[in-house]
Formats: sequence, structure tokens, C-alpha cells
Amino acid sequence: MTKISILVYAALLRVRMFLMRHKKGVLFGRHAVVDFRARVYVGRGGHVVLGEHCYLKANPKRHHNGLPFKACICCREGANVMLGDKTRSAAYISAYKKIQIGRGCLLAGGVNIMDSNGIRLLSPTRADWQRDEPEEIIIGDNVWVCVNSTILKGTVIGNNCVVAANSVVKGKFPDNVLIQGHPAVIVRELNI
Repeated sequence: MTKISILVYAALLRVRMFLMRHKKGVLFGRHAVVDFRARVYVGRGGHVVLGEHCYLKANPKRHHNGLPFKACICCREGANVMLGDKTRSAAYISAYKKIQIGRGCLLAGGVNIMDSNGIRLLSPTRADWQRDEPEEIIIGDNVWVCVNSTILKGTVIGNNCVVAANSVVKGKFPDNVLIQGHPAVIVRELNI
């Protein structure tokens, strides 16, 4: 990269951050950063809160597995998404009700966090798009969600947990555990 292209990229990033900070429904903590290719969509009445030093990642050059996906938050009409201080995310987050992620969490690339299935499981006609009932997701402090994992509606993950790669998580999990599998189960306790 040449010096001029770096300066242009930095200027575009500053302009984008200025526009994001003035976007309706998004509240930025001090020093929160959204990479240039990361996206935040907020529906009418929705709220996104990014804590202090929060970072939404989308730059593949600074990521160990190439970051094939960019961070994206889709906060639907009337929903709430909260990312705690010092949380780093390259995840896709889709909220129809509420998704709360604690302080100091790491959400790897390819992670999907969704508080709704999209449509009802028991539906006579799928084409009618009958929305299912969303359930809030709560992820505690200092949680690491590894690459390509999925967190489904109604999930509660305690503090200091690790979700292993490619896991599908649904349910309630206590503090200080390693969660792994499809469906995810507690593999062992972590002494933190």
C-alpha cells in the first residue's frame, strides 16, 4: 500500500466514523471504532450501543484466519443491541428483540448471533412469512465465541466462557465453562 492510499483510506474512515456517530439509533462509547467495511443497520425505534473501545472488525489483513466475513449488526424495528466496553466483534448480529454482549468479549469471524428463527417452525404456508417470537440473548463478560459458531434465540452464556469453533449454542450456560458441539454442551469447567 502506498502512502497516498493509506492517507485516503484513513480520511474515508474518519468521514465514515463521523457519519456513523450521527446515525440515528446508534450510540458510540469513547474510542469505539467501526471498520470501513463493517455495517450497522438500525430500524425505526431500534437502538445500538457500542461501549468504550468497542471494535467492529472487517479488515482481513489484521486477522489470523483472513476474516472472510465482515462485522454486521442488523437491529430491527424496536430492537436493542448492546456491546460492552472493549468488546471486539467480526460477527453477524441480527436482533428482533434484544441482544446484550458483555465487556471484553471476542466474537470471531463467521459467528452468527440471532434472537429469531425468522419464520415460525409450525406454519401451514411458509410463503406467508409469519414471524416467530424472538427471545433475547445475553452473553456475559470476557466470553470468547470462536469462528463459525452460531448463538440461537433464548441463549444465556455466563461470564468467562469459551464457545468452541463451529458450535451451535442454545440454552443457559453457567460462568467459567467451555461450550462445544452441535448441539453445544458443557465440555469442562475453566479455572479463571
